[in-house]
Amino acid sequence: MGTNDDRGMPERFPQLVRKLMPTVKNETIAKIQALYQPLSEPAQLSWDWTTDVIFGCHAQNIAKAYGDRARRYIMSVPPATHGQDVFCEYLNFQQVSALQCG
Repeated sequence: MGTNDDRGMPERFPQLVRKLMPTVKNETIAKIQALYQPLSEPAQLSWDWTTDVIFGCHAQNIAKAYGDRARRYIMSVPPATHGQDVFCEYLNFQQVSALQCG
């Protein structure tokens, strides 16, 4: 991954969390880590955490700030690869079918 350091997981997870929350207690980190179980591979812990706190939180806050002028969606049209949704972002959703976006 290019956006986070996924080496040494899960042992380094507390260090990753403390980059954003320096004073968080070990008990809180353990509770957070438990939310991300089971993992298909150790690095997934880092990937999922980064997605949630960096991308997910910002997207949620932006959508909340703009109310009905913002759209939230999950791109799941197969193969749903990164960047596939760019074509659909700038089009009128009422005139474009999901098949055209794929």
